[in-house]
Amino acid sequence: DTLTSTPDPVDGKTTLHTFSPASAYANEVAGIEGVASKYLDLHAFRGPRGVRQAILFDVDDTTLNTYDYEIYSNFVYNPTTNGQFVTAEAFPAVPGMPSVAANAAAHGYAVFFLTGRPEAQRAVTADNLAKVGYARPDNAHLYLKDLTKPWLASCAPSCTTTQYKSLTRQHIESLGYNIV
Repeated sequence: DTLTSTPDPVDGKTTLHTFSPASAYANEVAGIEGVASKYLDLHAFRGPRGVRQAILFDVDDTTLNTYDYEIYSNFVYNPTTNGQFVTAEAFPAVPGMPSVAANAAAHGYAVFFLTGRPEAQRAVTADNLAKVGYARPDNAHLYLKDLTKPWLASCAPSCTTTQYKSLTRQHIESLGYNIV
């Protein structure tokens, strides 16, 4: 991995690390991109009447790479400093994932994004996704952790991340989508 001269969004001075386009990480993700794209190409169809194919991406470290923040925080999550990085839209795309999302959309898949980020970070999350090459998701295709949603009633007011993401996935499927 290489050192970048990108200023840190918190103090504007600190130089952080990021992945190299030629790194093992980038090569591994390119392989994942290839497999995902082939799968989407082969399985692009409308399912049974009223059911649409969909793809569901997590945000952090699936579509947006948070390595700069991890280096900054010494791999210890802090909601305040993480929020500063989120607000600064400081996360680059995970290599190849914008093209997987675009390929899915081109084949008629609905593209959803799911994150454990709080609802207050909706606009900057959508902006960051668009800034790095994803089609900007509308509110119906971007799910942030909002425990007031009716499909989370079984675990609210303190859903774990696993409960929140599993129940949200079930909710999307209840809307007539088959998540592949």
